[in-house]
Amino acid sequence: MNLLYFLFKTLKYNRMNPTDPNAIIKNDHENVKIMLDAYLDMEFDQKLDQAEKISETLAVHMGMEEEIFYPEVEKLSAGEELISDAIEEHKEIKDHLLTILKTDDEDELDKHMKMMEKVLLHHIKEEESKMLTLSEEKLKNEHAVLAGRMLAYKASNKGKIFFDKLKDKIGI
Repeated sequence: MNLLYFLFKTLKYNRMNPTDPNAIIKNDHENVKIMLDAYLDMEFDQKLDQAEKISETLAVHMGMEEEIFYPEVEKLSAGEELISDAIEEHKEIKDHLLTILKTDDEDELDKHMKMMEKVLLHHIKEEESKMLTLSEEKLKNEHAVLAGRMLAYKASNKGKIFFDKLKDKIGI
């Protein structure tokens, strides 16, 4: 993927409604997809850097969802099962990220990136089609406050701490 296309796609998806938590989540999803696409065309040393950027982005995103968004959705009648499934998918993604962050072999890195991407894309599809729809229907009145809390989380050190905890698990 050439650099101009990458920048265009990233800028396109960074224009979102800051008062809509669903838009914040979708924006993160699109940015990670763009980063994953770029990963495919990189040399090994660039792949290592990109894998770390993807891992940090996902760690911040998952932390934001788990600490702020999911508890609100879980309160809804259909939310509990959706959250349970999403947390399980997050756990699987984190397990792949742990392997990705500690590998120094290109084939192993590519294998785990592909496995993580498969779980991630399934998670995104489920989350956007079910959970965000539920949020739109049942949490609309709380969207602005929820979005503010999510953006504050992303701007704070909490997301970085979440990523550092992942790295601490493998000693890097």
